[in-house]
Amino acid sequence: MQRVLAFVTGVMLIGMAVSAEAYGSRWVRKVDVCTDLDRMVHDVPEGRPTFREPDGGFEPGDGFTAFGYVYPYGTLPDGVVDGVFNCAPEAVGAQPLGTFYAKGRFLLQMTAQGFDAAYADWHFAIEGKGTIETQGVVKGGSKFSHAVVGKTGWLRTGRVARVTPLSPDGNRLRIYFAPY
Repeated sequence: MQRVLAFVTGVMLIGMAVSAEAYGSRWVRKVDVCTDLDRMVHDVPEGRPTFREPDGGFEPGDGFTAFGYVYPYGTLPDGVVDGVFNCAPEAVGAQPLGTFYAKGRFLLQMTAQGFDAAYADWHFAIEGKGTIETQGVVKGGSKFSHAVVGKTGWLRTGRVARVTPLSPDGNRLRIYFAPY
């Protein structure tokens, strides 16, 4: 009897969690992220440029700090767009959920799992709800995952950030916070 009661209680809690997500309470499951590449600071050895060059100009070991916006899921276009995609809310035509910050180092190497572009720490600041911290390898041009290593405030999210690039240059991402 106790096992049945525990199972029913578990099912009810899962049902309440799914309902909370559907009604947009504290759950953050899916978001779009747009990084403003023109505002990305390029941390390099002395004698090299500080800001991103038009051709990239990155070498393994170079550091970077980036800023962007967190938008509701499905807001950003998928695929190539003409020119540089402007991430500003006025250009996107949507109100962001919050801001996005990234800090890391370029790897720029091929591995058995694909192209490792960088290793990065990501910070999602969701307005009025809290923050989510992730870290991991950023894959160039393919889907990848980051571990959710922390969160603050009243946010509830999964343990893994599953990332789908929406653009070849990686400035637009679709992120699903999965339970595992």
